Amino acid sequence: MACLGVDRSTVTNSLDPTRKEIVQVGLMDDVTFGYFALASLVIIGGVINIAGLIFNSINIIVFIKLGFTDTINISLLSLAIADIGIHITMIGYVVIYSPEMTQDKTNIELIYAVSYLILGWPHVMFSRISGCLTAFISLERFLCIAVPLKVKTLITKKRTAIISCSIYGFMICSVIPAFVANKIGPKFDTESNVTVIGLITIDNSDAIENISLAITNFVELAVFALVVIFTVGLIQKFVDISKWRKHAASASKIRTLSTRDNVLVKMVLFISGVFIICSFPGVVGTIALLFAKDYNVKGKEVYVFLASFSVFLNIASLNSTVSIFIYLRMSSRFKQVFRAFFVSSVPVCAPVYKD
Repeated sequence: MACLGVDRSTVTNSLDPTRKEIVQVGLMDDVTFGYFALASLVIIGGVINIAGLIFNSINIIVFIKLGFTDTINISLLSLAIADIGIHITMIGYVVIYSPEMTQDKTNIELIYAVSYLILGWPHVMFSRISGCLTAFISLERFLCIAVPLKVKTLITKKRTAIISCSIYGFMICSVIPAFVANKIGPKFDTESNVTVIGLITIDNSDAIENISLAITNFVELAVFALVVIFTVGLIQKFVDISKWRKHAASASKIRTLSTRDNVLVKMVLFISGVFIICSFPGVVGTIALLFAKDYNVKGKEVYVFLASFSVFLNIASLNSTVSIFIYLRMSSRFKQVFRAFFVSSVPVCAPVYKD
């Protein structure tokens, strides 16, 4: 969580619960915020993101073993890589906001610089990549049911790989302005009268940085809307096709197709549904950030803002953590490869969703 534009010493010192003085900032005082941030960012965030890092590492191994004969394996592998990036940056927050780091006042400028530039913007980038890939997966499955005869020509392995790489490339480019506007290096601290390692901004840094902010905020809101639209469309199309098949196909054919379609739809619906649920608080927070003048890192409700977003980040991390359980529950092939790799050395290569 980057402390953008805030009095860095105030916010960072607040993470030290041993402070004697209490400073009220808006609805929350700094001691309350310190305990809240310690519990949310360090303790709860540590458990969620260490588990997520392990689970998504397993996902990557399994998808590689499954091979790329089916396009969805490429998309899900790309998603797992993005989720790894999310968990690594969040674990970085666990480290730098631990009591051992925050109680040493000489670390204040360095903590701020690292949390903002090294962890903050990369976390935003990986989160947006994850959202874009989830939207693409939802679209891909929608097309599989909506236009089953054309989908293999529309969504090929090459195009899926290109789209996945393009998503990564675009989001990497979107955060470049933030890194152009800021850098980490030695600076003179007038309060302590010593040279410290901290964040250095260039002239017109806010204007340059706002390019990254505008792009990432737009992508977050647009991707959330698209996932909702594709998910609703997938449900509706599947219901329509199921009704049609009841009148047009034989009973045995219905059972075969229904079983396969149910596996396809349920897995993607679970992925999309978890994404929608876990992303919703952050989307609401972003909308509030855009319209509530005091709810931001420069407003008087800075502690409420930072505390709420520490919760939102943990909820969003859950989305990246629980995916392995969806795959194990919905895909017998994923489960088979998982067991083969971690229990025995029997290789299995098959599309992830075919049961």
